[in-house]
Amino acid sequence: MIIASLYDSPFSSFVTHDRSASIISDTKIYAYEEAKLSTVKEDGYAISAERSILAGFKELNITPNDIDYWVFPKVKNIKEQLNTLNLYFKNIFGTNKFEKYCNLKNYNKKIILFDHHESHMALAGLTSPFQKCITLSMDGGGDYGDHNHLVVKVFDRKKSYPLGKRVFELKGPNGIANFHGWLTEAIGYLEDGKTSGLASYGKVQKKLYNNFNKLFEKNKDGINFFLRKRIPLNIYNFNKIKLDSHERKKFIFHQPGITNVSELVDTYLPEDIARTGSQIIEDKLLETIIQIKKKFPSIDNLSLVGGLFNNVKLNQAIVESNIFKKVYFTMNPGDGGLSLGGALLAKHIKSNKNEKNFFYRKNFSSNKNILSPYLGPSFNNSEIEELLVGGNLEFKKYNFKDLTKAIAKYISNGKIIGTFWGRGEYGPRSLGNRSIIADPRIKNIKAIINQKLKKRDWFMPFAPAIINNYVKDYSNMNFKCPYMQVSFPCNNKAKKEIASSVHVDGTARIQSVSKEVSPFFYSIIENFRKLTKLPVVLNTSFNRHGISTISTPRQALEHFLMGTCDILVLENFILDLSKIRIIRKKKIKLEKQKRLLKNTHKNYLRKKEIKKNYFLKIKRLK
Repeated sequence: MIIASLYDSPFSSFVTHDRSASIISDTKIYAYEEAKLSTVKEDGYAISAERSILAGFKELNITPNDIDYWVFPKVKNIKEQLNTLNLYFKNIFGTNKFEKYCNLKNYNKKIILFDHHESHMALAGLTSPFQKCITLSMDGGGDYGDHNHLVVKVFDRKKSYPLGKRVFELKGPNGIANFHGWLTEAIGYLEDGKTSGLASYGKVQKKLYNNFNKLFEKNKDGINFFLRKRIPLNIYNFNKIKLDSHERKKFIFHQPGITNVSELVDTYLPEDIARTGSQIIEDKLLETIIQIKKKFPSIDNLSLVGGLFNNVKLNQAIVESNIFKKVYFTMNPGDGGLSLGGALLAKHIKSNKNEKNFFYRKNFSSNKNILSPYLGPSFNNSEIEELLVGGNLEFKKYNFKDLTKAIAKYISNGKIIGTFWGRGEYGPRSLGNRSIIADPRIKNIKAIINQKLKKRDWFMPFAPAIINNYVKDYSNMNFKCPYMQVSFPCNNKAKKEIASSVHVDGTARIQSVSKEVSPFFYSIIENFRKLTKLPVVLNTSFNRHGISTISTPRQALEHFLMGTCDILVLENFILDLSKIRIIRKKKIKLEKQKRLLKNTHKNYLRKKEIKKNYFLKIKRLK
């Protein structure tokens, strides 16, 4: 049985932000986001996830005609959707074969439609290690076919349809996740991750906390929702138009926007706004989870999904709360995970019992039912060698054993390594196959990588990747996460040995690395441990600022030749930049955090002044 799944629906009028494609062929899985192939960050502008679905056909060596079932998100007008799907099949795959299925009478024979949150919760349940659990989906408001910001269901793997009726459901975009976005906007940023990064430098301001608290109410079930108010405002910032790193939301310059959140923060420092708002988000979410637990006191397992749960600090608070004994976070909780969630749900429904037990119990991996995150496209050595020879580049080829030893030695000598190995990661984290890795003992390594490649905000931390069995040596929190989705409180050993990967608040976003799930990355870290006695390397995504994580060898080469790393690993090949280009020595200046924080204040004040002047202009026009 072969199942293909796309999110969002081709030609949909809904502007999403995380299109992706997934294919399940018997026990093989492919899943990847369109943004990584288009290079447009959070790409929601493409007509469909065309590149990613075609890459999947190539990866699994199948054709569109081999597909038994197609999965799409359900929309309000199914008839209109079926018409567009028929057009899609003709235009993209050049066939009329599916025309008879694209009508109201026959579409369920070949085409399966799932609600937005149904696919979210299928991913949460079916990739979890649980037989039975509560699935909680929270995001900005779903899509036009399922416009909710919170949905709760009981998941039971034994049932032919594993997701029961909706226990809790809150409609519209009035959720905690939406508040998180508006808080980020009020500070002057676009990515919610920056809010939690900056929050570590601030303090909870009691008055502001109380004012934020007034923006929330509870429904009859005691579930929190956000009372949102906005005055529409668009300021077009032409300086933000970067044709080689397009992000529409940066061009429409509306930070800080005029909302009931931004109106409360004018007299506070940005780090204090971030810290206070983050505390409200944490408190409101934990209150919600307590209410869910009260409804199901006998269920001890919780699986969480939705864009809100990309917040690693929030996830840490959930684990440490012990409201539920066991908690699971998927590798791709945002909308990018919807295509795989839909495909897995279709597979579960359409398979017989024996197939399901084999598929979900044995084939994910031998490491306690953890699904491998390496589900994207791969490139063979002959493809890469052809590219290197064509570019007249000097390189050396290694076997696997010698390759990982050589990488470990380069790291121990202070080199910054770009890795491109095997299949690409599915989800927002780079977990070793498309990563920049370095020695975490180097004091200013964050500043070096930032200046070479990332060019991101100074307060954003990098992550330590630690061999599974050694995680307990660096944190007392009894939890492991192979997907880098949770921050951990660090002990003195961590602060001493790997200080560059520990955030200012004493936490680190630890990736636990096992041989079963990540054989390539594990081998590098194990060889590094043998050289240095340290079972840890620093890990961050392989991409320059403003574009998605690289996904092709050519993209990796372009980054490398721009001097973003010292050594590039392309499958079994290693390239050394010092042997290819003349490298001008550049002094890396390590700025003091107080000075950097003052610069952040200046940027925030500048954005507030732009908003104020624009608002006054609107008043005069009226």
